[in-house]
Amino acid sequence: MLRLLGESYMATRPKKPLSWNLANARASKPISHQSWSSLSLKKKERRVHCLQILRLMRTTKLSLTFISKRLEVDVRTVKLHLKGYIFKKNNRWYPKAIDHIERERIIYERGKIGSILVDDSRVASTIGEYLNDVKKVLTDGDVSHLKKYKKIRISDAFGKIHKLETRIEQIKEIEYSRENVEMGDDTYVY
Repeated sequence: MLRLLGESYMATRPKKPLSWNLANARASKPISHQSWSSLSLKKKERRVHCLQILRLMRTTKLSLTFISKRLEVDVRTVKLHLKGYIFKKNNRWYPKAIDHIERERIIYERGKIGSILVDDSRVASTIGEYLNDVKKVLTDGDVSHLKKYKKIRISDAFGKIHKLETRIEQIKEIEYSRENVEMGDDTYVY
């Protein structure tokens, strides 16, 4: 039919740029498998919200749509960021037991506060439990909460081993310095 009009189909079809296949090959990697450092600030923020939704799905057994509506995150965004770590069964989304999505976590190590990249949900959970126990120690002064972390070593996304701070004096010093920085007190005593 196009030949009857005097034009061939190949002449009227829009041409794709040469880099089209290469760009699509890069974009085909799911967001959940991209490294933390390669994400923009907006995507990092979305990943944090999606990981929070994944955690709530595991702990509360609530549905994906219910949690995402409560946290005001689009369900399609959650599916993109958690691709491969949620599955559909009987018309409902369920989380897998563990995930390997890269995320940033704050830890106390060698008398300092630092952030590390973690690519395992079990390690991230251990760090979260550690930080909750640190808060308990700071409120009630009972050091027994930190005994279980003396021998625990945390491996980050690059394979570097980190030891969690369990000395109460160092933890109090870190918290004191954090409070001073948050209040804007940058004065130094010599």
